[in-house]
Amino acid sequence: MSQSRYSIREFMIVDSESNPVPRIYIRELLDAPSDEFRRSKLSVVQKLEIIESLGLEVLIGVLEDLYRIGGKNYDAREEALYALEWMKRLRPASIEGRP
Repeated sequence: MSQSRYSIREFMIVDSESNPVPRIYIRELLDAPSDEFRRSKLSVVQKLEIIESLGLEVLIGVLEDLYRIGGKNYDAREEALYALEWMKRLRPASIEGRP
């Protein structure tokens, strides 16, 4: 079994195939109202690939923990599903057949 390109450390996604190894803050992927999401240098395609690789439910759990620790009363599932729907609408037609 091959090891995944991406892993999670605290609230960061680590890309083991890039050098230097970038750390991607969870809010860049699934927290659409956040500055981190809006200012992210990741493309929609990259974000969707990371979500697919790590699994939406796992990432929602991480976002939920981040909100809880930060004292935020946000619904992580609602925020993540909103961000995902928004990204799917923006993705290029070349990957339209992908889930």
